[in-house]
Amino acid sequence: METRLVLNAVEAALTAGRSQVDSEAVFNALVERMPHLRSDPDRWELFVELLIAAESEDLIVLPSRDGSGWLQTVTPARPKWIRLPTRKEPKDGFDHRSFPWNPSLSFLGGERILPKGVRDAALSIQRFLAEGGASRSPAPIKERSFDIFGDEKRLEGLQHSTILFGTGRVGLELLRCFVVSPTPVAERFALGTGILILENEATFDSFCRLCRHKSVFGLVVYGRGHEIQKCAAYLRREADKAGAAEISYFGDVDRRGLEIPRQLALNAEIGARVRPLVIAYEAILRQTPVSTQPIPACCDWLPPELASRAATIVLENRRLPQEAFGWDEIAVLHQLDVFLR
Repeated sequence: METRLVLNAVEAALTAGRSQVDSEAVFNALVERMPHLRSDPDRWELFVELLIAAESEDLIVLPSRDGSGWLQTVTPARPKWIRLPTRKEPKDGFDHRSFPWNPSLSFLGGERILPKGVRDAALSIQRFLAEGGASRSPAPIKERSFDIFGDEKRLEGLQHSTILFGTGRVGLELLRCFVVSPTPVAERFALGTGILILENEATFDSFCRLCRHKSVFGLVVYGRGHEIQKCAAYLRREADKAGAAEISYFGDVDRRGLEIPRQLALNAEIGARVRPLVIAYEAILRQTPVSTQPIPACCDWLPPELASRAATIVLENRRLPQEAFGWDEIAVLHQLDVFLR
């Protein structure tokens, strides 16, 4: 259970004699227990959601979200400190076993213990359903969260609580809401066909400049590093609209930069194959020798020879930025005046 891992991380991060711990120390301890968190593009959002879920189960204590206990200079805001509960909450006479739950929440009556945070959330959902919430028009999850709890982030966090959410329990359909898939920055071009994703903004600008003058791509997308991994629904819509069976990708050559398109290529939700823009990777890897070592998994998305050259960079912990294939070389390759805008 993810919330138990949060509790374990807090306990591990606490030093002797301390009653509370910095949230970054808890994050580092949690990564040891959930290694995938380190490379997740939404790792801080997920971390905050897990903290909220653990708090709802009375496993940890967080600062009030109305006060100054949250660090607002980072995105998303996160707590400055986390601590363990010092004592059990006194019983208030509420019997969740005999309470007349809405039929959709009746499973709560079978729980041996119902943590106060989960109970309070369930009572808010009970009110929402009693007021006809199940027949409301669908809304984005953060809007519905504010509607039910007065806190736009609470519902995303509660989804990680297996007491309240999961198979046979509460789901987003019941609450008439959905997770929003973001739309990345992109430019369309009447001259070209096909879709190209670029990791960084400078190379995005250079390829947009190319497509204004040459029939190359019909849609150029700024991937913004890992952010593009959140945009599977958008990419599927655009691929369907363009009738594209493939989407081209070009980014940095290092472990992180190669893992992004590799994960995109494995994502069946996109509906189109994500392929390397070979001419661009050839340009930045042409002076790199092939590796004699086993090829790291992050490189196997590339054709064999390029994968072997990229492996040399990855295994030496180096990085080749995609900006090495810049406007001047792009223009010459496509027989354009380098002074074109």
